[in-house]
Amino acid sequence: MLCDTHAHLHDSQFALEQEQVIEQSFKEGQLEFILNVSCSRTELSACLAVADKNKRIFAVLGFHPYYASEVTDEALSELERLAQRTKVVAIGEIGLDYYRGQVERSVQEEAFRVQIRLAKRLGLPLVIHARDADQDVLKVLKSEQASDVGGVWHCFNGNIALMEQVLDLGFSIGLGGIVTFPKATEVRVVAAKVPLDSLLLETDAPYLAPCPYRGKRNQPGYVTFVANEIAKLRGIDVTMVQKQTTNNAFRLFSKVKLNAR
Repeated sequence: MLCDTHAHLHDSQFALEQEQVIEQSFKEGQLEFILNVSCSRTELSACLAVADKNKRIFAVLGFHPYYASEVTDEALSELERLAQRTKVVAIGEIGLDYYRGQVERSVQEEAFRVQIRLAKRLGLPLVIHARDADQDVLKVLKSEQASDVGGVWHCFNGNIALMEQVLDLGFSIGLGGIVTFPKATEVRVVAAKVPLDSLLLETDAPYLAPCPYRGKRNQPGYVTFVANEIAKLRGIDVTMVQKQTTNNAFRLFSKVKLNAR
């Protein structure tokens, strides 16, 4: 059995057939559970509503760096209140993103730091977003002692050196559809080398669909293609990847274990 540790099922791309996609993902992908992840304040309730409707979907609540300017005292209080709900298992996706430069770096960093502190108060793991900001993300995680709660570096797109730094902090590596892209050389090397007990599988649906669906709408059931490709790269049976990564997810997101098993 597999799990998708990162999806956005409340995204508008699923608006007309959300229930069908969820049903198909559990049936054809044989998933144990799905983590549904928010990015903005308007998504907090929408993300949680999807989880509340299905016993095998859980919520990850937080503010993506693109929405860092939304992290006011009022918004943070709302996040803290909602994050104490039973179906909320982590804080995320949070971090730094310098790719488009649409939010000042200092604003992103402050939002990142206060959400790490919230996660520590609540005893919840972190789901980390990093784009063109890897070393700054590491610096913040170290200075805020984020290892106390741990988490996963979502959509890992770095090299072996970065992987080792992430692992040294006690964080897991999240791999998705990119690992199936033939030209994603560094990520494919990481997929072959990362310790299996530090690996989580994800889709980031509806984005970053794996081959053979690249360029189309992604969905949680496609995590099977991620598992198959990683098994191929490592030269092992796919059942080993399935079993270990699912156990890793239950271990990290302990509230899922309490509620799903």
